[in-house]
Amino acid sequence: MTRRVPLLPIASADSEPKFSITDNDWEKIQKSYGHELIPEVRQLIQQVSTQFVRFEIFEQKAERLQPALDAVSSVQDAVIALQNALCSIAGASDTMVYAARLIKSNFDDTCFLKARHRGDDLISTLRNVSASLNFACSIAKQEMENGNIQNYREGEHWDMWINRLTKIAKEKRLPHGVSKDSDKSSRVSPFISLVKALHEHVPEGARRHCHSDVALAKAITDARRENGTRISKTPLKKVPPTAKRSV
Repeated sequence: MTRRVPLLPIASADSEPKFSITDNDWEKIQKSYGHELIPEVRQLIQQVSTQFVRFEIFEQKAERLQPALDAVSSVQDAVIALQNALCSIAGASDTMVYAARLIKSNFDDTCFLKARHRGDDLISTLRNVSASLNFACSIAKQEMENGNIQNYREGEHWDMWINRLTKIAKEKRLPHGVSKDSDKSSRVSPFISLVKALHEHVPEGARRHCHSDVALAKAITDARRENGTRISKTPLKKVPPTAKRSV
């Protein structure tokens, strides 16, 4: 299975894609599927497909996680350098005492007014703040490196879509099987034909594994095996279009 590149857990999009099918389109889809799709089934397919194209756009727009990890590492490196510099002027020599005194006399920041009013040493306060920032960077890196954030995964919404279509077909006692020997048979599984027909009505960027029936069959099988149980219980990430997704 292809290794997926970790993505950020937030994304933004400028527009909301639509999933629109006319009565004539439904007739063509039904013909490809080889089975009747009553109005109730059409409505269910419309709903899950609309969800798919609406939220899949955020998956497309999600940026790679690595630059964020690099940014935190850069901040942490700078903080460590600052800590070392602050420690260097904490000595008792006249040089260090004089250097610290000049910094204190010229440093004026409202964030440190309370510390100053309490009589706290400015350099010590800065060291404590930098230590807290260093710790925060370490935790942030651990969360990103250990996969403790619910970030976007390439293809996750397509997998959800396939599983929801499968659930509809199962519940309505319609064909949902996918032959593992699609490359050895001249007959394509009805469910594959259904997915192929629906793909014609989703945005081009959301279409996956359509280059061959074999690839589509494998992708459907993988989606069911990897996410079937979880997806049936887990809602899509409901992110308002044109807005950043919050964690």
